[in-house]
Amino acid sequence: MSKKTGYRTSAHVLSRRQMIHRMGSTLAIAPFTRVLLGCEASDVADTRDANDARLATEWATGGTAAMQGPTPDPFAGGTGTPCILSCRDQLGPCYAPTRRLKDVSDGKPGLPVRLVFLVTDESCNPISGASLDIWHTSADGLYSGNRGAAGHESEWNLSICNPDRVAEAMRSSWFRGTQSSDANGRIYLDTCYPGWYTLRTIHIHGIVRIGNTESLTTQFYFDDALNDDIMKQPVYDERGPRGGRRNNEEGGTAMDPAYRFQTRQMADGSLLAWKQLIVRRSGTSSCRGG
Repeated sequence: MSKKTGYRTSAHVLSRRQMIHRMGSTLAIAPFTRVLLGCEASDVADTRDANDARLATEWATGGTAAMQGPTPDPFAGGTGTPCILSCRDQLGPCYAPTRRLKDVSDGKPGLPVRLVFLVTDESCNPISGASLDIWHTSADGLYSGNRGAAGHESEWNLSICNPDRVAEAMRSSWFRGTQSSDANGRIYLDTCYPGWYTLRTIHIHGIVRIGNTESLTTQFYFDDALNDDIMKQPVYDERGPRGGRRNNEEGGTAMDPAYRFQTRQMADGSLLAWKQLIVRRSGTSSCRGG
């Protein structure tokens, strides 16, 4: 059985670095903060679909097979944020080439997550045909595969990505996949909520490529309150209390709310998580997070 939860939505919070960038802009403060600069503003509430009148009181279990109905477009009312270049972060040791998939779960269990990304340039214009390559751990904190970022097996990579040398993980490719943006710059992916592992907070890796150019390599995070809640749910709770680190213990992009997903629980108990990615149409991002 699923467990009860009071979690519903997360609002976007501005980091100190973003506030410095945006000084001089007009901030309209309402029940939710709106930023009007370069893009149409939108509250989380504006993205609700017809089913949200009967929001689930339990998180779904059973992986992506538990999802019901289409994924809504959380950017339909605008982004609510200015287009400031997304910063790069480290690739990490657990990258491996991936396949073109919409559902990257490979049938693994966990809380189903509907990921939606919007890829734009620095003028807020959507970029079509950009590919996004994502990878993250399973609910039990393991990366699939045995190839590290350098493209070959490494003792150091194995000790981080699959510390127990789990045979199933070594021969699998779960929670790895690539999709391309549509004419409106949207990318839709289905997955399950990542688990934690030692030395890191809960996160998802991503690479944006435009043509053959790697435009952005970065990482995405969830609010710690949501992490704490999900780690108490079935499958995740089998490991005991949440371990690893919290967002504010890592530094870099992990501490910056700009790199955290906005989220909402769907009527079917799945999680909708969305993020705008602002990249250069040619060349790579030169800024760094933090």
